[in-house]
Amino acid sequence: MVRPTKCSVKSIGATYGVIRRQLLAADLQCTTLKECAKASGLLHQLKVRTLLDLPCGDFHWLSKIDLPVEHYIGADIVPELVARTNSLHSRPDRTFLQIDLCNDPLPAADLLLCRDCFVHLSEDMIDLAINNILRSNIRYLLTTTFPAGRNRPIRTGDFFSINLCAPPYNFPPPIKVLDDYVPSYEPHQLALWEVESLHNIRRDPPAYAGGPR
Repeated sequence: MVRPTKCSVKSIGATYGVIRRQLLAADLQCTTLKECAKASGLLHQLKVRTLLDLPCGDFHWLSKIDLPVEHYIGADIVPELVARTNSLHSRPDRTFLQIDLCNDPLPAADLLLCRDCFVHLSEDMIDLAINNILRSNIRYLLTTTFPAGRNRPIRTGDFFSINLCAPPYNFPPPIKVLDDYVPSYEPHQLALWEVESLHNIRRDPPAYAGGPR
């Protein structure tokens, strides 16, 4: 029997790591496509005609399904991403725009899909984004939330598991939720609210208002 060397054990470990990452990527792709299909059903149920996908509205996963909308608006703050997406996917019923969710006026839409965004923003930037959404002519918000999330202040670019129904955000219970994770990740959802229902909630002031973002 040949005894494995440190080098061969390392090689096996590296190979296992590569295989595990490939399986996880495949699992994530399969899950994302399933959730896109569920979201498509929800859009049909809500009779959404104009969908605003912001941020990272690059039409990557949504291009794999039949979207039941008349107009898709994909948007992001990064001009290079918007330019590339325009060159790949633009057509009369698809528009791609450079938009800052926190500060720019938002296009009118029946639904804003804001997936995996707030989890990377500081409290004051989330507050700016929510206020901007409330000023808009958008009927529904479909966004990421973690049912058992732990809200905490971060610097923009870091990560936390946001729970929009807990302080400091205090959103009411969502109308509907779609699971949006694979088993190896913390459970989180795409949750649906009518924007009108968020106007009267009492949000706590940001912990670092005016501080570093």
